[in-house]
Amino acid sequence: MRKLGLIVVTTLALGACVGAAPSDASGPLINGPIDSSAKVWAELPTGSELAAAYPAPARENHMSGIAQLQCHVTKRGELTGCVVLSERPAGYRFAVAAFSLLKFFRLKPANYGPEATVIIPVRFNVYE
Repeated sequence: MRKLGLIVVTTLALGACVGAAPSDASGPLINGPIDSSAKVWAELPTGSELAAAYPAPARENHMSGIAQLQCHVTKRGELTGCVVLSERPAGYRFAVAAFSLLKFFRLKPANYGPEATVIIPVRFNVYE
């Protein structure tokens, strides 16, 4: 039986410092590397919510993939104005699945500036 998994790696960009997450990122980045065990999320999706979001076309074809989303961050840590930056491989609905999970994400409240954005690469993995 194959297991489905999801990895979320974030890059938080404050002000005009918006950039893509490094391909080897192991944890959140807030204006540069921080301890990967740092707790920047106030809320994250549960395992069952993640499993339910895994796109059916990808599951049926045993495909792993990634969607990269970018959102504005409110001072309360809520995500707004989200857009899809990329999806690989295309055609398996990874972006749609990642977008459906956004309602479960919330950053810890902080004094985020008016231009604060977060880039969220959401990786969907099939484990043998």
